[in-house]
Amino acid sequence: NFFRIALAVAVGRSYDSAPVTPVFWLNDTNDFTFEKYTEDTIPRRHCVRFWKTRLVDVDGNALYVGASGNTEGWGSLDIAGERSMLLEDLNGTGLLSYFSVEKLREPGASHKTFRVRYFTDGMTAVIILK
Repeated sequence: NFFRIALAVAVGRSYDSAPVTPVFWLNDTNDFTFEKYTEDTIPRRHCVRFWKTRLVDVDGNALYVGASGNTEGWGSLDIAGERSMLLEDLNGTGLLSYFSVEKLREPGASHKTFRVRYFTDGMTAVIILK
């Protein structure tokens, strides 16, 4: 993949099937990632990463924490918009058994991190899949 990325950059083309870069949470890389490409939005590449926690629910099911974002690596990221897109997509699958949007923190913006500025409304989604 590294060779393919380098070749694409050298000739000025995109590498649309490049793997999504892992992100660390509590010193662990994400367990899995999903990416979606959209023609009519900026950014065009949206992703959600999930990490398995050590927590389980009363039925013994593992609990995961996730983060939505984009994989273009530049510009600004509207976390609330990415969250809404993810919830809409999950709801369309019929596999969403419960979701709630809860306040996590005060709204705000981050400093630039890796050339991307993040904006949040301070809310988080709690999702239960079937």
